[in-house]
Amino acid sequence: MSRWPRGSSRAWRFAIGSLCSLSVALLAQSRETLETKVTSVGDTVTLKWGQKHPWDAELKARGAWLFVEYRTATGVGLDCFAAAQAPRGRTAPCPGIPAAKVDAEDRTAVFKLPDTLTAVPAGPVCLHLRMADQRPLPIRRASGDGGNTSRFQFAEWAQRVTAAAQKTGLDGQRARLQSAVAEQQRAIDEQVRFNTGKGWGSAAACDTLQAGTLQVSQDRPVAAPGEQDEIARTVCVMRLVSASALQEVEAQKVLKAGKVKTIEEARLLLALLSDAAQPAPILNTLLGLVDEPKRQEWARVRGPQIKQFVDDWNRLASKIPDYQRRYPTPHFESFSTTLRLQSLTGQAAERVFDARMDGTAPDPKDVLGFIGGSLEVYGRCVDDGKRQLTLNYEQSRNLQVSKGDLQIRLTQQVRQECRQGVEKVGSMQLRLAELNTELATVTQRIAQSVAAVGALGKKTYELNEATCAP
Repeated sequence: MSRWPRGSSRAWRFAIGSLCSLSVALLAQSRETLETKVTSVGDTVTLKWGQKHPWDAELKARGAWLFVEYRTATGVGLDCFAAAQAPRGRTAPCPGIPAAKVDAEDRTAVFKLPDTLTAVPAGPVCLHLRMADQRPLPIRRASGDGGNTSRFQFAEWAQRVTAAAQKTGLDGQRARLQSAVAEQQRAIDEQVRFNTGKGWGSAAACDTLQAGTLQVSQDRPVAAPGEQDEIARTVCVMRLVSASALQEVEAQKVLKAGKVKTIEEARLLLALLSDAAQPAPILNTLLGLVDEPKRQEWARVRGPQIKQFVDDWNRLASKIPDYQRRYPTPHFESFSTTLRLQSLTGQAAERVFDARMDGTAPDPKDVLGFIGGSLEVYGRCVDDGKRQLTLNYEQSRNLQVSKGDLQIRLTQQVRQECRQGVEKVGSMQLRLAELNTELATVTQRIAQSVAAVGALGKKTYELNEATCAP
């Protein structure tokens, strides 16, 4: 006969079963896991500790913090995410991820895992817990080989945030490539327009070009070969000065009439209404209207050109009065001639002018297009001027050379320049193809990263024994 009270055997079996389950749970938190149990589900990590844990009181009072650690190109380190800055520029200690919820009675702390990482890991992404005073919280016994007792990993989450970090880096790379592709295409379009204006349609077309009728005049000053580059730049800067002088008179009138607040704004607006290339101070003011990343992308293509332009202006603008006094007639062109802009450049200037009048930020493409157009016109002035100076010098030194021979040489020179212009477009298009290939590769990698950044499942993982070494 059973000694249990009638009708109570089911209740006793339930009580005994519960005690056995509790014993198993306590055993899991008391031996190999050092009174802790770390689990994960979805995007959370839960720490549960036992009543016998030596830091029970402190964990109940102050909780714990979760830290993320992995290797990058600079070595192993903690991901501080949006860490605060200490005084005087020193980086404050990593704050870690605080518990989203601490239940002192249940002895649990729940942590919300981040959706991404600050950098792309070069290996495993490890997690570990620390007390409020930064002491690592061990979650397993030390192994025979002296392995780490606090680090653990949540493989499913690590794979997801690694893919998210990779996507962030790839997004930035794609944006830079898209900007470079657009700038390269603009440069190609500018060169094609220049070639078209010169009649440089193809290599075959180059072979049919004829130089214009040669006009050699001895009433022009003659520059020796060693002076020709400087003289050509001086005359072209003089043409920029001429445009600036004409605009300055009108700028003073606009300021006096009270239509603008500063003389600088008056000069800028009149420069945008002009059909002439502008001096360095105006272009520098316009460049300041473009944000830094777009200026840097633009400078990758235009950097050498803008530097030469500014250097020429700074070196030669103040010497123009002396040049005009020394030479009654300039080496080429005239003292009052300006550098006329192409119509597309003028249209970009009009849109920038409208934006300034409306009080809105101008489109960076229009600003950079106007600056680029001014640089191109100046560069062509220098090249054409040096060619004219060379011809004048050769004519003065070689009076015996017939005009017919010079015409042939000029035609050969024009054809050679045509071939160079056509080849330049070809090389620029090859570079554009390379950039587009890089962009396609990055876009494909982004798609792969997006596929890897899926939602975390609802399965519960026990992580105490999931060791990790960054």
